[in-house]
Amino acid sequence: MIPKKLVFLGIKELVKELELEKRLISKIGVFILELDKSFSFIGNQYHLEYNNKEYFGDLLFFHRGLQLLLAVELKIGRFKAEHVGKMNLYLSLLDRLERGKNENPSTGIILSAD
Repeated sequence: MIPKKLVFLGIKELVKELELEKRLISKIGVFILELDKSFSFIGNQYHLEYNNKEYFGDLLFFHRGLQLLLAVELKIGRFKAEHVGKMNLYLSLLDRLERGKNENPSTGIILSAD
């Protein structure tokens, strides 16, 4: 099932997460306005490195009003508990490596088809 808010991407059937990400990036302005006009897009496949390990978040935004980083993970299948664990790890790394001293703790959204 494709969420109604993603119809603007022209998706009629399930696609791979990377394809969904590519389509979102191509229409990032529309996607941001769907979320909130206070978001700024930082990047996709945002790279963090810690203890000689690399981590990549699907999409990273900054919310001006809330003064926080927002990580968005895209999942095309059913929601799984391990998605939360992965998100929590990534948020911890964002706070440790990227968060400004006057910013609020990072938060995340997991967008899942189910």
